[in-house]
Amino acid sequence: QCMSSDEFPAWPGDNIELLGNIPNIAQKLKQVSYAVGELHSPYALCSLCFDYPNKRLVATDSHRLAIANIAMGGEELALIPLQAVKMLQTMKDDPEIFKNGKGTIFRYNLLQMWARHIEGGYPIAKINEILSMQWQTICAVNRQMLSDMLSRAALVDNAVEMYCRQVGDKQELCIYADKFSNSFTEQAPCVWDSRSSFHFGINGTYLLDCLKTIESEEVIICFNDEFTPVKIIAPDNSECQHVIMPMRINKHYK
Repeated sequence: QCMSSDEFPAWPGDNIELLGNIPNIAQKLKQVSYAVGELHSPYALCSLCFDYPNKRLVATDSHRLAIANIAMGGEELALIPLQAVKMLQTMKDDPEIFKNGKGTIFRYNLLQMWARHIEGGYPIAKINEILSMQWQTICAVNRQMLSDMLSRAALVDNAVEMYCRQVGDKQELCIYADKFSNSFTEQAPCVWDSRSSFHFGINGTYLLDCLKTIESEEVIICFNDEFTPVKIIAPDNSECQHVIMPMRINKHYK
């Protein structure tokens, strides 16, 4: 009634090369894995990219992008399946990482895991182009307050309108969502250069997923215009960046 052991893939035993380890790998994977593509995404995007040449972890589904810097480098990319990434996040210590042909071996105490690489082209050139952008306007806001607002807005619609406004001597970040006969609007104190425009549409669920991976009290939202990507960073963690594509919306506030 059981499968023969011969039916299972052979464990790779030859041509194994030690690459090293990545400090705090579980935490870094948590920071970026939410942006890995799902089944409807291009096949290569359904993996997390260990971008060794640029010393970073990269995840994108073409609508959002997450980057975490790592200390370990190498010569080639490694596209690791999401299921393997989820298992790595459960490890309490950093595993040793070995390269083996078309796969990567992660070794931690008595546990060894071999993850076969996903084949396909990863859009590194496009990612580098996005990261080289210069964002002109920033808005600083309390992370928990923004998360709570987005959670409430999601009860109405995932597509939200975000804008900053000056009310007397106070500055506010506003969120508005509407669908059919329902609408939602709420404000939170923020700090932003009132001489610059800050007004765009965005997928609130994508932004909320991003905020869940950030631990700092405050987040910085970087903005150019309503047609270019929005960048989210934590002021105390320059090694991690998040980028989300904007959405076209019917503007409520003008």
